[in-house]
Amino acid sequence: MNDLFSLAGKNILITGAAQGIGYLLATGLGRYGARIIVNDITPERAETAVTKLQQE
Repeated sequence: MNDLFSLAGKNILITGAAQGIGYLLATGLGRYGARIIVNDITPERAETAVTKLQQE
């Protein structure tokens, strides 16, 4: 990982993170060390997204 793009220690809230662009952002930013806070209109989808993100 390039230190120039390190997000270690940063908290990022992503609305609509359960699918689509929001999910892709969560995946990408998480790879750079950010702590992702998942928010979605449907709690069940948000929980599913969190489980999937933790496995990646």
